[in-house]
Amino acid sequence: MDAEEDLFSGRVEDAVYRMPLAPSHRGNPLIEALPPILVERVDILRSLLNDVVFDPELKDAPARIRLHELDLLRQLWMPQPVHAVLEGRISTMLRSGYFARNPRDLRRWYETMEQARADLARAADAQEAKVMPGRRKAAPKVVQAHSTGLSVIGTSGCGKTTSVKRILSRYPQVIVHGAEADDMPVTTQLVWLMITCPGDGGVVGLARAIIRAFDVVLGTNLSDGFIRSRASAETMRAAAVSLAHLHALGVLVIDEIQILQRSKGDNAESIMNFLLTMMNDLRVPVVVIGTGGAKDFLSKELQSGRRFSSGGHFPMGPLARGPELDGFVRRLWSRRLVRETPDWDALEEGQRKAILRTIWLMTAGIHDLVVKSFMLAQCRALEVGGETLTPEVFKTVYEVDFAMLHDVIRRMRKGGQVDDAEWDAMRNAFMPGSFAKVEPAFPVAPRAAAPVGGTDADERRDKPAHPGEAPAKRKRVRKPSPPHRDRKADPDRGAASVAELRACGMLGRPLTGERGDVVG
Repeated sequence: MDAEEDLFSGRVEDAVYRMPLAPSHRGNPLIEALPPILVERVDILRSLLNDVVFDPELKDAPARIRLHELDLLRQLWMPQPVHAVLEGRISTMLRSGYFARNPRDLRRWYETMEQARADLARAADAQEAKVMPGRRKAAPKVVQAHSTGLSVIGTSGCGKTTSVKRILSRYPQVIVHGAEADDMPVTTQLVWLMITCPGDGGVVGLARAIIRAFDVVLGTNLSDGFIRSRASAETMRAAAVSLAHLHALGVLVIDEIQILQRSKGDNAESIMNFLLTMMNDLRVPVVVIGTGGAKDFLSKELQSGRRFSSGGHFPMGPLARGPELDGFVRRLWSRRLVRETPDWDALEEGQRKAILRTIWLMTAGIHDLVVKSFMLAQCRALEVGGETLTPEVFKTVYEVDFAMLHDVIRRMRKGGQVDDAEWDAMRNAFMPGSFAKVEPAFPVAPRAAAPVGGTDADERRDKPAHPGEAPAKRKRVRKPSPPHRDRKADPDRGAASVAELRACGMLGRPLTGERGDVVG
């Protein structure tokens, strides 16, 4: 994939130096050029909000126009209090990383670069001794991390990557130091860099991704030269480290870190040692983002030397059933374009509870699905000439638009884990678009079962290809028995009871998917 297509980039600004609020930050131009620290939580949440505000007069527009405007809700991002905590973590680690890299101290600046190169050479020698026959095996050098690392792990669709992107967007990606930089080794400061873990999970791929990201952001063309010359892994790593030091990289963010689970050989160990060099010698903080599948891997691979322990582990999950989901839907409800639906507080308490219960059952509290269910419910209402949002409209969205997500959502409601690849495939396919085919809410006929004696295709397959030949033997594949399903409610996980499912019309009067799967 092209680096420009997959790279999250930001803005470029000229340096404006401010007096930092923290006394320890003063005298360092890399910190003084950053935006001021936000103190109040309300200011932090406001800075992270990516709002969608509709003109009140838009409700008088034709339904077709409103359908197009509703599509803007895909861009909506409403931060929660937990995201203010995450912003504080990243803000602290960014500045602490610069604290040990003051470009005014030239002697220490160049010593840091030489130390990084020496450690890379030692790690390469140790890795070569480990894989080359006839040489003594040696483990790569592992030292205590001087900078900080942070892991953001959670369920797909809960806003891990989006929240980090919104936090990074508070800062310019590139700061150009002008006349003040005449006596400094840094003229172009790269505040943050966000890349996706390479598909091969190798250190060469990671180093190449970093160099390509530098090319895209700074307008250089270094990566092509390395690719044409078929540079070695050591050369690529050294180049990435040199660029990070030369441009004073503030924080490195690696998304989809769970890809390392598929790494072959010592790729994962090599990448971790490479990241340690960035953290230990260059003092560059590293943030890794991944789904639940990466948690066990990171716990195993990063425990020696207390790696990534300074910034800690930041888990993110779905919206909890109760006040958290209620507050989120309350804020979401004001972004509606249907005419006859009253404000959230104007609804009767029973109506609010029924809508909240239905939304949770059909989304399991996943942020992305809650927003899309609200958007698609309005589309469904407008497409059939309605102007109200009711639990029945949300159920229709679940039946038709979320049909491919039934299995995933059912497991999420019960607190189970979902395979990352399965979730991504279903999530990318479930959205048929705002103008999806309108189908009746009830009933959705399940797929007819195959006849007991087999199908016509089976009979044709059993016939011999030529006269005189014996018919081919059919292999009968036993279908696995369905897993045991616990019907007991689990209040800690917010599991839905059978009574709640039946009360919402999701049992007894079943909602079915394309395969006839019944929710619950």
